[in-house]
Amino acid sequence: MTSDPAVYGPIAGILAMALATYFTRVAGFWLMAHVPMTARVRRMLETLPGAIVVANSTLSAFARATRSCWLSRGRRPSGPSSPWISSSAESGPCL
Repeated sequence: MTSDPAVYGPIAGILAMALATYFTRVAGFWLMAHVPMTARVRRMLETLPGAIVVANSTLSAFARATRSCWLSRGRRPSGPSSPWISSSAESGPCL
């Protein structure tokens, strides 16, 4: 049996992420057990899932816009400069 990082690295990463996810869930339940459930807290918890959906959608749209900006300029997204700051004066910012 060999300890090749290419084999065990991804498995260790997945396990670490699973443990972190489990810990945050358990910690959240434990923490909310000690928070008094007022009307304000209840409204916040009811609104939270919508806020998470909006945050994910915004991030996805930003990533898509940034990538299309890079591709429209004929550059690869792995370049060293910022995607919305152009090196040429005529093209202007993308976002």
